[in-house]
Amino acid sequence: MIFVTVGTQKFPFDRLLIELDRLIENDFITDEIIAQRGYSTYVPKNYASFDFLPSHEIVKYFRKASIIITHAGTSSILEGIENKKKVIVVPRQKKYGEHVDNHQLDITNVFLKRNFVAGVYDMNQLGVTIQSIGEKVFDSYPFGSKVLVDSVTKFLSELSEERGRAQ
Repeated sequence: MIFVTVGTQKFPFDRLLIELDRLIENDFITDEIIAQRGYSTYVPKNYASFDFLPSHEIVKYFRKASIIITHAGTSSILEGIENKKKVIVVPRQKKYGEHVDNHQLDITNVFLKRNFVAGVYDMNQLGVTIQSIGEKVFDSYPFGSKVLVDSVTKFLSELSEERGRAQ
Protein backbone atom coordinates (compact mmCIF):
# COMPACT_ATOMS: atom_id res chain seq x y z
CA MET A 1 0.00 0.00 0.00
CA ILE A 2 1.15 3.52 -0.81
CA PHE A 3 0.24 6.28 1.61
CA VAL A 4 0.24 9.83 0.26
CA THR A 5 0.21 12.86 2.53
CA VAL A 6 0.21 16.49 1.50
CA GLY A 7 0.19 17.86 5.03
CA THR A 8 -1.94 20.63 6.45
CA GLN A 9 -0.74 23.64 4.46
CA LYS A 10 -3.62 25.90 3.40
CA PHE A 11 -2.62 25.44 -0.22
CA PRO A 12 -3.79 22.75 -2.63
CA PHE A 13 -1.41 20.11 -3.97
CA ASP A 14 -3.68 18.95 -6.78
CA ARG A 15 -0.75 18.40 -9.16
CA LEU A 16 0.41 15.37 -7.16
CA LEU A 17 -3.06 13.87 -6.71
CA ILE A 18 -3.89 14.27 -10.40
CA GLU A 19 -0.65 12.59 -11.47
CA LEU A 20 -1.33 9.61 -9.21
CA ASP A 21 -4.80 9.25 -10.74
CA ARG A 22 -3.27 9.37 -14.22
CA LEU A 23 -0.69 6.71 -13.33
CA ILE A 24 -3.43 4.39 -12.06
CA GLU A 25 -5.61 5.01 -15.15
CA ASN A 26 -2.66 4.03 -17.36
CA ASP A 27 -1.96 0.89 -15.27
CA PHE A 28 1.43 2.30 -14.30
CA ILE A 29 0.55 1.87 -10.62
CA THR A 30 -1.35 -1.17 -9.39
CA ASP A 31 -0.71 -0.78 -5.65
CA GLU A 32 -3.52 0.37 -3.38
CA ILE A 33 -3.20 4.10 -2.67
CA ILE A 34 -4.69 6.03 0.22
CA ALA A 35 -4.17 9.79 0.25
CA GLN A 36 -4.55 12.61 2.73
CA ARG A 37 -5.62 15.55 0.51
CA GLY A 38 -5.50 18.41 2.99
CA TYR A 39 -6.74 21.59 1.35
CA SER A 40 -6.45 20.23 -2.18
CA THR A 41 -9.51 20.73 -4.34
CA TYR A 42 -8.98 17.66 -6.53
CA VAL A 43 -10.75 14.49 -5.38
CA PRO A 44 -9.12 11.34 -6.80
CA LYS A 45 -11.25 9.02 -8.93
CA ASN A 46 -9.10 5.89 -8.73
CA TYR A 47 -7.96 5.68 -5.11
CA ALA A 48 -9.24 6.34 -1.61
CA SER A 49 -8.63 9.70 0.00
CA PHE A 50 -9.64 11.95 2.87
CA ASP A 51 -9.04 15.57 3.82
CA PHE A 52 -7.79 15.30 7.41
CA LEU A 53 -7.68 12.78 10.25
CA PRO A 54 -6.34 12.98 13.81
CA SER A 55 -2.59 12.35 13.98
CA HIS A 56 -3.01 8.96 15.69
CA GLU A 57 -5.04 7.80 12.66
CA ILE A 58 -2.41 9.10 10.23
CA VAL A 59 0.28 7.16 12.11
CA LYS A 60 -1.62 3.94 11.33
CA TYR A 61 -1.27 4.64 7.61
CA PHE A 62 2.44 5.34 7.99
CA ARG A 63 2.86 1.97 9.69
CA LYS A 64 0.75 0.03 7.18
CA ALA A 65 2.25 1.48 3.99
CA SER A 66 5.31 0.16 2.21
CA ILE A 67 5.86 3.46 0.37
CA ILE A 68 5.20 6.99 1.60
CA ILE A 69 4.74 9.81 -0.91
CA THR A 70 4.83 13.17 0.81
CA HIS A 71 5.27 16.88 0.31
CA ALA A 72 8.52 18.20 1.78
CA GLY A 73 7.16 18.68 5.27
CA THR A 74 9.90 17.59 7.67
CA SER A 75 7.45 15.92 10.06
CA SER A 76 5.99 13.78 7.29
CA ILE A 77 9.41 12.88 5.92
CA LEU A 78 10.78 11.95 9.34
CA GLU A 79 7.65 9.94 10.21
CA GLY A 80 8.18 7.84 7.08
CA ILE A 81 11.89 7.36 7.75
CA GLU A 82 11.30 6.51 11.41
CA ASN A 83 8.80 3.85 10.35
CA LYS A 84 11.48 2.44 8.01
CA LYS A 85 9.46 3.12 4.85
CA LYS A 86 10.64 4.02 1.39
CA VAL A 87 9.91 7.75 1.20
CA ILE A 88 9.34 9.72 -1.99
CA VAL A 89 9.37 13.47 -1.45
CA VAL A 90 7.54 15.69 -3.94
CA PRO A 91 8.18 19.30 -2.91
CA ARG A 92 5.47 21.90 -3.26
CA GLN A 93 6.54 24.68 -5.60
CA LYS A 94 5.72 28.37 -5.54
CA LYS A 95 5.30 28.58 -9.33
CA TYR A 96 2.28 26.26 -9.09
CA GLY A 97 0.71 28.17 -6.18
CA GLU A 98 1.44 25.30 -3.80
CA HIS A 99 3.32 27.40 -1.25
CA VAL A 100 4.50 30.96 -0.59
CA ASP A 101 8.15 30.20 -1.43
CA ASN A 102 10.37 27.30 -2.49
CA HIS A 103 11.72 26.22 0.90
CA GLN A 104 10.35 22.71 0.24
CA LEU A 105 12.87 22.38 -2.60
CA ASP A 106 15.64 23.19 -0.10
CA ILE A 107 14.33 20.65 2.42
CA THR A 108 14.11 17.97 -0.27
CA ASN A 109 17.69 18.70 -1.34
CA VAL A 110 18.99 18.21 2.21
CA PHE A 111 17.26 14.82 2.65
CA LEU A 112 18.35 13.71 -0.85
CA LYS A 113 21.96 14.78 -0.31
CA ARG A 114 22.08 12.62 2.82
CA ASN A 115 20.45 9.66 0.97
CA PHE A 116 17.44 9.34 3.27
CA VAL A 117 14.73 9.63 0.58
CA ALA A 118 13.97 9.70 -3.14
CA GLY A 119 12.89 13.03 -4.60
CA VAL A 120 10.64 14.00 -7.48
CA TYR A 121 10.98 17.55 -8.82
CA ASP A 122 9.38 16.81 -12.20
CA MET A 123 5.96 15.17 -11.90
CA ASN A 124 6.68 13.19 -15.09
CA GLN A 125 9.25 11.22 -13.03
CA LEU A 126 6.83 10.13 -10.30
CA GLY A 127 5.81 6.83 -11.92
CA VAL A 128 9.38 5.75 -12.63
CA THR A 129 10.40 6.69 -9.10
CA ILE A 130 7.55 4.64 -7.61
CA GLN A 131 8.44 1.64 -9.75
CA SER A 132 12.15 1.76 -8.89
CA ILE A 133 11.92 2.70 -5.19
CA GLY A 134 12.04 -0.93 -4.04
CA GLU A 135 15.55 -1.32 -5.43
CA LYS A 136 16.92 1.76 -3.67
CA VAL A 137 18.89 1.48 -0.46
CA PHE A 138 18.73 4.52 1.78
CA ASP A 139 20.88 5.51 4.72
CA SER A 140 19.35 5.27 8.19
CA TYR A 141 18.50 8.52 9.88
CA PRO A 142 20.20 8.74 13.30
CA PHE A 143 17.19 9.64 15.43
CA GLY A 144 17.78 11.38 18.73
CA SER A 145 17.01 14.88 19.91
CA LYS A 146 20.58 16.19 19.68
CA VAL A 147 21.10 14.71 16.24
CA LEU A 148 17.85 16.22 14.98
CA VAL A 149 18.61 19.65 16.43
CA ASP A 150 22.15 19.57 14.99
CA SER A 151 20.81 18.50 11.61
CA VAL A 152 18.20 21.27 11.46
CA THR A 153 20.72 23.86 12.68
CA LYS A 154 23.22 22.81 10.00
CA PHE A 155 20.50 22.91 7.33
CA LEU A 156 19.44 26.44 8.32
CA SER A 157 23.05 27.59 8.40
CA GLU A 158 23.75 26.15 4.92
CA LEU A 159 20.55 27.69 3.58
CA SER A 160 21.45 31.09 5.02
CA GLU A 161 24.93 30.90 3.46
CA GLU A 162 23.52 29.94 0.05
CA ARG A 163 21.00 32.77 0.10
CA GLY A 164 23.68 35.22 1.23
CA ARG A 165 25.87 34.28 -1.75
CA ALA A 166 22.92 34.61 -4.13
CA GLN A 167 22.27 38.24 -3.13
